[in-house]
Amino acid sequence: MSLSKLFIEKVTKKNLRCSDLYHPGESCLKFNFYLLKNTWIHCAKFYAPIALLPLVKKLNSVQWTEAKKSLSFYINLIVGTIIPSALTVSLVCVLSNYFGRIYLSTLIYIPNLIMTTLYVPWMDQRVANTFGNILLVVHLEALIREGRTSFLRLLRDSKWIQTILFMGASSIVVDTMSSMPTNIFWFINPRPKEVCTENDFVERLVTDKVLPTKSSNCDHNSSCNQHIWRSTKQISMTMIGFETLRVILTNIKTISVNPFGTGKLLKSKINFPLMVMVSGYTTVYHISKCIQNRLSRAKSMPTSRYTNLMSGFLCGSVFWLNADLSLLCHGLSAAIQLTFQNYFMDWLATKNKSIANSAANFPWSKVFFLVTIGYALHLSILYPSLCSKFMHKIADAVVSCRFREVRKHTFRAIFSNVTK
Repeated sequence: MSLSKLFIEKVTKKNLRCSDLYHPGESCLKFNFYLLKNTWIHCAKFYAPIALLPLVKKLNSVQWTEAKKSLSFYINLIVGTIIPSALTVSLVCVLSNYFGRIYLSTLIYIPNLIMTTLYVPWMDQRVANTFGNILLVVHLEALIREGRTSFLRLLRDSKWIQTILFMGASSIVVDTMSSMPTNIFWFINPRPKEVCTENDFVERLVTDKVLPTKSSNCDHNSSCNQHIWRSTKQISMTMIGFETLRVILTNIKTISVNPFGTGKLLKSKINFPLMVMVSGYTTVYHISKCIQNRLSRAKSMPTSRYTNLMSGFLCGSVFWLNADLSLLCHGLSAAIQLTFQNYFMDWLATKNKSIANSAANFPWSKVFFLVTIGYALHLSILYPSLCSKFMHKIADAVVSCRFREVRKHTFRAIFSNVTK
């Protein structure tokens, strides 16, 4: 018997309500007041590393305009979560009391769809883009985890295939980002803007010994050695700051109780494999790009598209150090979006400019968020094995860490005295 049929049999037909699944022992009013009071705290801790990452990357040269922009984005992320989630849970309770029971459709999806529809027109575009990127990753991962085809089964189990796919996605992302501005978060910026000093023009200790040449044809002003070192150092410091901030904010209660144990906590909670992978990705990209540019021996020529594609492909091999399905889905998501923005829209413009203009102005991120956020929350309740840890953290942030309790009460109701 499927889980949906079990839900109808064990929950809907027994007239179980929101008080049985969402807030046992509490009234609807008290539960919703609790969410309004506490959800913003959990959202603030959860979104801080995401929203403040640009400031961490430029910690030594932060300008007020950049800080103001990041703070505004941070507040909009929190508001963009609290308002739909509070309205959604309120409607769950309203529909539950109106119908006298919870249906499969009113468990989360329909209430979320209705309330998100009311909020989306006023939603900040940067927030919509961020949520859209996250949800595409979530649904790609659910598709791969749930897929029953031979390829998807092999993909779940094969580290080699995951790495090759990530290398291909990395190649597409790097090539596209080097030619056009995007709002996609990626590990490197293929279009660097660096300021050089006289001390930067020193012997190229790495590339001069491998491929000695009088002209490097690189798109940076400093020496290759200095450029590679600066890029690797910058991303490494960014990852250290990001991971430290994430661990501190998510374990702030533990640290407040035992501040002397912060060092031990950081050591156990920081994702060192991810840090090594991102730093290695940046290093391999710049080394590969510089060597290819020096191989060309063509003075004053711009970096070719082949160089970007090959550099992106080679640096994607570092994925092997931290092979993770969520990370792979992030790469695939970025490649899909950039392919749509760059190649599909260009092709559409050659066919029909009016349709292309309409498609370019269409709020894709908002519509995608509207349609998929409810289903993602639905999966998190009934099919937790299909969702990543990140999705579960989002769900917990939405209902102030009560989502696990909702899932527990739902499964307890479904699997109590189950007969096949």
